[in-house]
Amino acid sequence: MMVWTGKSRVYRHPGGKFRGDVRLGDLMVPRHAFFDLEGADGHPDVHAHFEVRDGRPECRELRITSNDPGRGITDDDLKFFNLDNFTTQVFHQLVSHVIDENDGEPIAIDTNYGRAVRESFDEIREAVTKPRKEKGADLEYVARLYRENIDGSPIKIISEECKVSERTAVRRVKQARDAGLLPPTTKGKRKA
Repeated sequence: MMVWTGKSRVYRHPGGKFRGDVRLGDLMVPRHAFFDLEGADGHPDVHAHFEVRDGRPECRELRITSNDPGRGITDDDLKFFNLDNFTTQVFHQLVSHVIDENDGEPIAIDTNYGRAVRESFDEIREAVTKPRKEKGADLEYVARLYRENIDGSPIKIISEECKVSERTAVRRVKQARDAGLLPPTTKGKRKA
């Protein structure tokens, strides 16, 4: 296997739309995580963006860029990535452990690996590799977003949160209504 050289870092975004942590079992991880590698000795640069969606950490962006005067990107560069392992490694570096809670909400977090490192790695790995939710679960999420934002711009929020066009968001709201997850609407009036 090829080994890239260079300076790398794993980090959480300091704010904006990328802020916030989510819970994975007894772990807390950032909703968004990032990886940057500045290639050395002609190796390409790598940038990756990860996001926890529906309780499952996923790679949302992977960008490999050739350096000047470095070599071009090769098949071996792409073989370097096992995305499940890569995602697990990134989130494992940013994990915190819930050590006390009140009504299911974490009230004390241990960032010093109070639990076994291997145990937390296995928990993240399990979340990364768990099957994706069925389409019905997506519609439940759309219905919840719609209800929570009924007084604002629910279609825009659904579009942004689900990473779809507004036209697709409208179609998903209709599908949620057809599935009985949202009540029927009268012309000109929103109902949630």
